[in-house]
Amino acid sequence: MNINKLFLIVFFIFDIIYGYNVGNIIIEKLGLKPRPLAERRTALLF
Repeated sequence: MNINKLFLIVFFIFDIIYGYNVGNIIIEKLGLKPRPLAERRTALLF
């Protein structure tokens, strides 16, 4: 759970610095399914 939250924070930071698309590109390169921006940011709150 902590690792998952850490990834969310990292992608959140990438979204702020580089924009929404870069976060999804990184997720795709890791072989994970991209999540909508709103869903990722909402998940940070919980």
